[in-house]
Amino acid sequence: MAAPSQFPLTNPPSEEDLPIRSASTTPTGGERSSRRSRPKVKTGCSSCKQRRIKCDEKRPACSQCIKSRRECTGYPPPPRHALPLEGVRIAPKPVAIAAEPVAPAAPKTGPIQKYVILPPRRVARRNQARSTPEHYGAVEPSPTLYRPASGLPTNGSEPYYFEMFRVTALSSFCGYFDSVFWNRVLQECHTEPAVCHASVALGALSKTLEQTFNNAILSRQKDPSQSEAVLQHWQMAVQQYSKACNALMFPASPVHNRVRLMATVLLASFDAFIGDHKQSIVQIQNGLGLLKKMQGGVEQKEAKDFIEPELVVMLMRQAIQAKTYDMAYHFPEPYVLRFVPEACEAYSASFFKMFPPPAANSQPLKPFTTLVEAQLAHDRILMRGMQFIESLQQAKSGPLEFFPKEWMAQGVGIQIELQNWTTAFQPLFETRDLPQTSGSERSALAVLKMAQLNSEIVFRALFCSSEMEYDAVVPMFKTIIKLGREIILEEDARAAAAELAADSEQLQQSNIDPQLGRPTSPSNCHLKPSFSVDHGIVPPLFVVATKCRDQAIRRQAIQLLRASARREGMWDSELSARIGLWIMELEEYQDPATYQGGSFIPEERRVTLHGIDLDLRSRVADLKIGSRGMIAATQQFDPRRKSTRICW
Repeated sequence: MAAPSQFPLTNPPSEEDLPIRSASTTPTGGERSSRRSRPKVKTGCSSCKQRRIKCDEKRPACSQCIKSRRECTGYPPPPRHALPLEGVRIAPKPVAIAAEPVAPAAPKTGPIQKYVILPPRRVARRNQARSTPEHYGAVEPSPTLYRPASGLPTNGSEPYYFEMFRVTALSSFCGYFDSVFWNRVLQECHTEPAVCHASVALGALSKTLEQTFNNAILSRQKDPSQSEAVLQHWQMAVQQYSKACNALMFPASPVHNRVRLMATVLLASFDAFIGDHKQSIVQIQNGLGLLKKMQGGVEQKEAKDFIEPELVVMLMRQAIQAKTYDMAYHFPEPYVLRFVPEACEAYSASFFKMFPPPAANSQPLKPFTTLVEAQLAHDRILMRGMQFIESLQQAKSGPLEFFPKEWMAQGVGIQIELQNWTTAFQPLFETRDLPQTSGSERSALAVLKMAQLNSEIVFRALFCSSEMEYDAVVPMFKTIIKLGREIILEEDARAAAAELAADSEQLQQSNIDPQLGRPTSPSNCHLKPSFSVDHGIVPPLFVVATKCRDQAIRRQAIQLLRASARREGMWDSELSARIGLWIMELEEYQDPATYQGGSFIPEERRVTLHGIDLDLRSRVADLKIGSRGMIAATQQFDPRRKSTRICW
């Protein structure tokens, strides 16, 4: 196709220079007209070239075709050797070749609205080929260079589930924060079978959840074929999980410890996804033990066992999450993680080397500029807090579930760190109201603020001997509810927009029971069940539902927990809502004859959770509650001690 008239490749002759004779200028007799000499060219329309006659190259049709009443078939592109590189006016020189930057061209009204970068000429390609590294010898690839290999799944339906993991599941697993760890996982899938099988297992598990939800929403009658499809997804997930374990225990080739660590994180996520919290805790314990071995052994000096910082951070977050889960539900041994500084000094060395703890008299932190920076600083504070709590538990005598008030002075360093973090985070948190802040960024900022408030409430409660002291943090409870509602509304708006774009149907408003927050019709709920590896809104809302005695705030917390089915690590929203609902009913409706709605709940009516034995796979939980300061394992009489079984 020839270039448009705005970018001519050659200068066409003018009207008077064309060798076209009219009837008035035709010579008579034997007189011959003189013909001007012009350089020989091989351009012209295809019709004139086929007829072997001179073409005047007029656009859109040449004169010869017009005179002979033929169709002018157009002009072929000129050969690359016909003009020097400087003669090509379609595009400027490549940036790597041009000595001076090319000024932007004036806007044109022709059909070509932007430059088209042409490939280099043959001579340039030959010179470039001679200067490639292969001409001088092989170059060793850097440790961070990843190349596609044959390790990706290619058998049966494995590619489908791997694509499900890569495209759909990862966005949910990351939660509210972007994580470099998952990019590393995708890279390792090219070469490491254990990581690849674990990723495919998570993809199949995510598809199982999606298919189960779709069947419950779209099918009013049970369809055996749909149930069979769900079973196939589940079987694939379990099969790939087994293959990942076998690839670690019986590898075909030596497996580096860093690969084992990454696979352990994925397997722990799988166990948390299906609701097997005990096996997930065992996986995390194995990962911490392996990290301790790598930090204390000679393997850490070898490049093959280099531990990426994001891998250590992800494992530590899983460990912190498991510890908070145990602090809330009081699991028995051996499903308890230990964070005593002496015991975890080795495997937390990498974490604190990257994020050293400040001194008690340190200067305030500089304002955070990114979410990643703020989240890492908060993780470090949580890790130190867990170690501090473990130290106090070893020092105390007796089965009390709280520490003496005078011991709070020992944690002044943790309090200072929390205050400094709050001050440094406030400028970044205020950016959520700016118009250029995206919805996902607003949600992430709100989640981080909820985590900070929850950390302060839990730390204060460690030194409280009475449930009445929770009344002093009601403003914090209100803030958590406000932020949680904003997050869920933001998620529901995004889900509704995606639903509208996919189905092109009129959206229906969600119909929520204002008393309990239970959707009255599943088809009206835009939020789908989700699983994320990182923490989110469930732990703070659980604390509000069980510790806040303000009726309105407590009911809002239960409503938000039941607005959508979500599992954040080991934390399940439905279980948390049911625990809060049962405790609320005991405290508020224990004596309907004397209790007035909205009245104050006295100390003798308030209870706390003493223990729970749960199985999320079977959806069964045995709860034990009682008075604060009285452990269920002791023989001490407790008039408020009760137990029940929750099934859902």
